[in-house]
Amino acid sequence: MNTVSHQFEPQGVTAVTLLAESHISIHTWPEQAMAVCDIFTCGDHTDPMKGFAYIKTALKSICSSHKFYERPFEIDGVPPEQLSYSLPWTDGIPAIITK
Repeated sequence: MNTVSHQFEPQGVTAVTLLAESHISIHTWPEQAMAVCDIFTCGDHTDPMKGFAYIKTALKSICSSHKFYERPFEIDGVPPEQLSYSLPWTDGIPAIITK
């Protein structure tokens, strides 16, 4: 497990924790009373909604929403079984080539 964070001036933070098969990130905007989190998990032994509930409680959230994406997911309408990936990435973006 590894955590990297950056504190902004005068306020706000971005942090990412890398787990064995997952990651959790948070980006905060205290001046807008807002935080955006990403909980990315793998395997049947994890429950991202538990992380969502924990973060809501820890931040004393009075308003929250979430989107749940189950992988594999389509990219631009192309199903995952029809996608192939070419590395190295170009300009930080993976080259996605349909079969």
